[in-house]
Amino acid sequence: GSLNPNYWLPLIPLAALSAALAISSLMARLGHERLAWPVGLLPLALIAWEALPTIQTDILLARPDTRQLAVADLQRLLPPDAAILIGDPFVYSVPLWRNERSVARQAAITGSTLATYQWWLDLPADARPGPSYDLFGPEFNGQVSDETVIAFAAEHQIEYVIQTDYCTGEAASPSVIGFPHIPATIARGKLPAHRSSDFPTSPQIAPGTCAC
Repeated sequence: GSLNPNYWLPLIPLAALSAALAISSLMARLGHERLAWPVGLLPLALIAWEALPTIQTDILLARPDTRQLAVADLQRLLPPDAAILIGDPFVYSVPLWRNERSVARQAAITGSTLATYQWWLDLPADARPGPSYDLFGPEFNGQVSDETVIAFAAEHQIEYVIQTDYCTGEAASPSVIGFPHIPATIARGKLPAHRSSDFPTSPQIAPGTCAC
């Protein structure tokens, strides 16, 4: 029932400026004009100091989302209508478009069509954003695991598997602690699809796709 103190954050600059003006005015009336301006500027310095993390965060968030960078590479490399096993594009994967076959299959499994997919279907074929793919998405979460993914891919003739992970750090960082850094291939704008050497019979895997 208590109010989240974060809701008051937008009022902090106004409150600090009001306090600075009040203190400056009070000291001027008391005959301390020389100290009035330094005292008035002190809250501004404090505001600037506290605003620094916010500015740094804004700069970070303004950088291109690696999911969008991955989409650009995947759309360039993968043929339209390819059968792709993918995670949830709204949470933990890249936002590729489903084709009609994929939308119909998803609706048959879940019993409904998402508004985004219905909007896409309602557009004329030549006006639909794309390219679109035969995506096998989160509707198959209950059927796909580390143990079953190869058999699932063979059964459904999956051509590609898009694997994503969170990543932190700069591309040049050698750190492997916590989360992987962005691979140099992505930093250079290149994301080659290749066959996994660990599973010679598996579908092609687009490696290094990050979701930051």
